[in-house]
Amino acid sequence: MNQTIDRNLVEFSFTKWALIPGRLYGAAVVVESGYLSSTSDCNGRLAPRSVQRLNIRHSTETSLSAAWNRPFGEWDNYTVLLKDGDTTVDTRTLAKDVQECSFNNLTPGRTYTLMLSTNSGDLSRSAQITGRTIPAQVTQLRVSNQGSTDALQVLWDAVSGEVDLYRVLLIHDSVVMKNESVPPNVTSYHFQGLRSGALYRTVVTTEHRGHLSRQMVADGRTGNTAKQNTRCMLL
Repeated sequence: MNQTIDRNLVEFSFTKWALIPGRLYGAAVVVESGYLSSTSDCNGRLAPRSVQRLNIRHSTETSLSAAWNRPFGEWDNYTVLLKDGDTTVDTRTLAKDVQECSFNNLTPGRTYTLMLSTNSGDLSRSAQITGRTIPAQVTQLRVSNQGSTDALQVLWDAVSGEVDLYRVLLIHDSVVMKNESVPPNVTSYHFQGLRSGALYRTVVTTEHRGHLSRQMVADGRTGNTAKQNTRCMLL
């Protein structure tokens, strides 16, 4: 654009033109007196826009994946920070055409904050989102009658990561007979008052802030059986 302005003005704002976010512009002021003139110029950059629709695309027990839409305008690259509270877990610089990223080796059941900055020159604009990894699934689930005809002992190994409680179900003939909550520092439960010689299914799930892990399932039988039949499955 080229515009003549009043001689008494000492500043000018480019507000009537469709400027591109993140673009570097140059401006020149020409002072004219008769047939003589002098010129002074400068450069200025508009701040870039932040990305659009930043979202957590996928989460597992130890990983988070984020995706986003590109912003309008011009930018050089992205900077992405993954934070656990006030602690920065990972920092990366991504090329401008990248639209997703993944983080691995995270703690199960933990909430993370992802901050994504669009960079243009020395200016940036950020967007952020929180994501949570899935609580860890219990392992080594065992069911034993310990010689009892009316009780079953359920044991499992403690999990890593964040745990509020373990949810333990006892199922017989497809009916949930018991639904118990177990503190995170306890890794066993004793069911009593059961039918002699009956086959029961136990389901153990880790819970943290209302989020559930994958289930671990094991079967066990009460009664006088000389050989206990225990079977474990992953769901």
